[in-house]
Amino acid sequence: MNFCYNLSKKYAVKIPKNILVIYSENLKVIVLLGPFGTKTFKLKTKVFLNSHKNKIYVTKLSFLKMSKNKIKEHRRIKKSYG
Repeated sequence: MNFCYNLSKKYAVKIPKNILVIYSENLKVIVLLGPFGTKTFKLKTKVFLNSHKNKIYVTKLSFLKMSKNKIKEHRRIKKSYG
């Protein structure tokens, strides 16, 4: 679990106990199954699951392979428009 804290994490999401979380790193998808149905999310960043604390840790690590210059350009655009 300590390796999650060593990575630069964006935020943590606590999941209720009655929700089942299915994560596929190959498909870049996370599926939440609950009493009210299912919800599928397509991911752009990597996440880590902690089943003991029922938490999802969202990191800044991207699935996309971009150069540092491209990442800086995206940050610049984000800051100027939003």
